[in-house]
Amino acid sequence: GVQIGGSPSNPYFTHGGVNEGFEALFVGYENNGDGAAIMTNAQGGLRICSEIMSAIAVAYNWPDLKPAERTMIQLPPEALTRFVGSYEATTPPGFAVTITDENGQLMGQPTRGSKAQLFPESPTKFFLTQAPVEIEFVPNDKGEIISLIVHQGSQEITATKTK
Repeated sequence: GVQIGGSPSNPYFTHGGVNEGFEALFVGYENNGDGAAIMTNAQGGLRICSEIMSAIAVAYNWPDLKPAERTMIQLPPEALTRFVGSYEATTPPGFAVTITDENGQLMGQPTRGSKAQLFPESPTKFFLTQAPVEIEFVPNDKGEIISLIVHQGSQEITATKTK
């Protein structure tokens, strides 16, 4: 269904959709009528839709959808090993993320996606530089990582650690 975002003074509505062979994303601002609809005829098209929507947000100064400015922190290399593993989501079906430690750099690779370096902005939150994506790792009471949440635009995908 349609998701609502923004501030009370400047709300927007958005929806991303996936059908076999097609992926799309639209955003509309309620008060001023600004908006955009992006449609692709490719599997994985939501990634490019999100990048295009971010570029439109920058060009039109949409406060909610512009890429966030991030500040990277330093984590010791041994702190990265707790994030390594395979994570599987129930929604969307078949979506998984593999997290690896490659020479002291945390890397993430989603199902049918490219491997990308994850940069820490807190002890449990990481971001990508080539796409507006944030990955938040969720620990249990013992500090063991049990799941992750992928934040991309207005979408969130939770995946449980399986290995």
